[in-house]
Amino acid sequence: MNIPSLNIRPRNGRPFVLAILLVLLTPAVRGDERVDLPREWQLQPAESAAVGPASPEWGTVLDGPFRWKHALRRVKRWAKLNVNTVHSLWYRQTLAIPAAWKGNRVWVDFRRIEGDAIVFCGDRRIGELLRPGGEIELTPAITFGADNDLRVFVTRDYTDISRGFEQDPLRYRTRGPKGRNLSVTRWGQGITAPVTLIRRPTPAAISGVFIRTSWRQKQLSADFDIETTQALAGAQIEVVVADGEGKTVLSFGRKPVTLAAGRSTEAIATDWADPIPWELEAPHFYTLTARLIGPDGVLDTLPPQRFGFREIWTEGRHVYLNGHVSRWRMEWTSFGINANSVSLLKLLGRNVVYAQNNPTAWWCDWSETPYYNDALLDLLDESGIGLLLPAPSISNIRDLALRDATARADFQREIELWVRRYRNRPCLLAWCVSMNSFNPRNAIHPDTMGQRSNYTHHQAKAIEGAASMVKSLDPTRLVYGHADGNLTDLATANTYPNFMPLQEVEDYPEIWAAKGNMPYIAAEYSLPYNGSFYNKSQFLGTEFSAIYFGNEAYRQEPEALLRQTVEIGLGNRGHGNSIGKAIPNFPMYWTLRRLYVTHSDRAWRTWGIQGWHYFNFGVGYGDPPGAKFNRFSRYAALTEPVTARPSWANPNYDMHRATIHRQDPRLLCGRDHPKTDRSGLGWARQPPSRCPLAVAQGKGSAR
Repeated sequence: MNIPSLNIRPRNGRPFVLAILLVLLTPAVRGDERVDLPREWQLQPAESAAVGPASPEWGTVLDGPFRWKHALRRVKRWAKLNVNTVHSLWYRQTLAIPAAWKGNRVWVDFRRIEGDAIVFCGDRRIGELLRPGGEIELTPAITFGADNDLRVFVTRDYTDISRGFEQDPLRYRTRGPKGRNLSVTRWGQGITAPVTLIRRPTPAAISGVFIRTSWRQKQLSADFDIETTQALAGAQIEVVVADGEGKTVLSFGRKPVTLAAGRSTEAIATDWADPIPWELEAPHFYTLTARLIGPDGVLDTLPPQRFGFREIWTEGRHVYLNGHVSRWRMEWTSFGINANSVSLLKLLGRNVVYAQNNPTAWWCDWSETPYYNDALLDLLDESGIGLLLPAPSISNIRDLALRDATARADFQREIELWVRRYRNRPCLLAWCVSMNSFNPRNAIHPDTMGQRSNYTHHQAKAIEGAASMVKSLDPTRLVYGHADGNLTDLATANTYPNFMPLQEVEDYPEIWAAKGNMPYIAAEYSLPYNGSFYNKSQFLGTEFSAIYFGNEAYRQEPEALLRQTVEIGLGNRGHGNSIGKAIPNFPMYWTLRRLYVTHSDRAWRTWGIQGWHYFNFGVGYGDPPGAKFNRFSRYAALTEPVTARPSWANPNYDMHRATIHRQDPRLLCGRDHPKTDRSGLGWARQPPSRCPLAVAQGKGSAR
C-alpha cells in the first residue's frame, strides 16, 4: 500500500510533510483522517474580503491571542503601522491535497476564531464562519493532487459580514453601550487556536461520537453524528469496546439505521455488567471503535475514542461518583498545571481543579472565548484529577437569552460547539455557566446555605435557563454557577470568614449538615483573605492578628515591618497583592493562618462540605527559584516533577499537606455531627476538644 504525503505549509515557509495513511483503497478499510495544520500562518492587514490581499508581502504568525500585532510590526512594510487601526486580517496557508483523497469530503475545523471569518480556497469563496469558529467544508473548491491556497479573512468589526455588531447580541450586550462599552481596539482578533484538516469518506461518514456511561443502570450509550451526501437505507452501526491492552470487552452487535441526507445523530446502547470505573485518583480507560456498514460494505470507521466509565450525580447534600460519596479537594487551573507541576498538586492532596468562569473570558477584551488544550485535558484524564469547566457564560448577557430569540439561538449555538469539543473527557465532572453574577446572601449565611431556594430574581432564572440548555446537550454532568446561590446542581458561594471567631468558622456548616439539601462548595474561600489585612491603602496586619493573640502580636512585630508599613499599604492594588513584601517580617501571618487552616479544614471535612478553594494565588505554596512566572500560572515554571517537599516551599505547603494527610476526607463523627467547645475565647490558644473521629475507609457506601 502506498502512503501518500500531505504537504501543508505557509507560502513562504518550509513545507511540513505529514504522512497520512489513506485507508481508501477498498470499501472494507475506510475512515476519516484528522491532521492538525501547522500553527504558523501567513498574515497581512486586510481592508475588505471583496478585493483580496492587497500586498504580495506576508508576515508570519503563530496562532494565539493578540500575536498578530507583533507579527505585523516585524515586517518592514508595516513596522510603523498603528496596529490599533487594523480591524481585519488575512491569514493564509497552502494545502497540498493528495490525489488519493479524490472522492472524499474535505473540511477544516477552527477551534477558535476571534472575529468573524470568510473562508476562501483558491479563487472560490467558501462562506462565512461566524465566531467563535467551527467546521466548514472545502470540498467544492479543492483540487486533488495539487496545491490549494487557503485564505481566511478575519474581521473584528464585522467588515463584509452578513451581520453587524448590533445583530451579534452576545457581544453587543457584553461590549456595547449597555455592557462594558469597550472600544473595538480592545477586542480580540485572529486565528488563535489550532486548526484541523479533516477528510471524510462519501457517501457517509461518522463525524463524531458522544459516549455516555451509567453506573446505576450499568449501561453504555453512544450517540453517533453522521454526515451523508445522500439518503441511505439498509445501513448498520457496529460498536466494539476494548480495554487498555486492546482486548475486546464489549460488543454492541449491529444496529440497523436509516440515514437521511445531511447530518443526523444515531443512538445505540447496551448493558455492561462489570465495567471498571474511572475514579478520582484511580483513572481507568477503554476505547470505543465503530463501523458504519452499508449494503455493499464498510462506509466509514470511527478511529478509537478513549473514554472512562463513570457516572456523577447528586442526592441531598452529597455528590456521588460511581455509587459512592465523592468529596473534592480543590485547586484551580491557574495553579499552572503541566506534566511537572501535577506532581505538586498531588502532594498537596488535590483531586479536583476548576477553571474559573470569569465573566471577562466571554466576548469581552480578553481572548474572545476560552480555549483548553488537549495536553492539559489528557493530563487530568490520566492523573485522575477532576475538572470543573466553564461553559458559555450567562454572567454578562444576564437574562437576554430568556427574552430575545436571536440571543437565545446564538447562545445555544455557542454552547453546542463548546460541549461538543470536550464532551468525552472523563475528568470533566461539571460545567459552570456563571460567576459572581447573582451572589445571594442566603447561599453565604450559615443558617440558609445549601438549602435549595426558589429565587424570583431574573438572574437566577437566567442561570437556571443556561444550566438547562447545557443539560439538554450533556445530561451526564453536573451544572452550577460560581458563587451564584442555592440553585442548579451545586450550591456555591464566595465564603470569606476572614477574622470571624475560629469557633464560628469551625461550626459554620453545622446547620447545613442538618438542614441542607444540596452539596455545598465555597467557590472562593480564604482564611484569612490577604486583602483583609488592609483598610484600603493602610496595612493593619499586626492589628488584626491581635484579635487572636493580643499583646503577643505586637511583641512579635519586628521593627523592619514597622518601617515597611506605609510602603506595603500603598502597594495594595487589590487582593492584598503587596502581602508578599510583608510576610518575611510578619511572623504572625503564618501563625494566624496555620491556626485557621488546620482547624477549619478538619471541621469542614468532618461536616461533609463538598469542597472549597483557597483563594491563595498571591502567596501560593512557595516560589520556584530561578524562574520568571506569573502568579496565575506559578507552577508551570517547574522544570521537573516534585517528589517530596520542595526546599522553596512556604508554610502554606506544610499546613495544607498536613490537613489532607492527617485524616481521610470522608470523616465521620460517630452517628452525629461534630460538637465543639463553645466555652469562651480560650479556643484561640487551646484547640477545642472534639468527639472521637471514625475514619471512613474506602470509597463510601454503595448506592
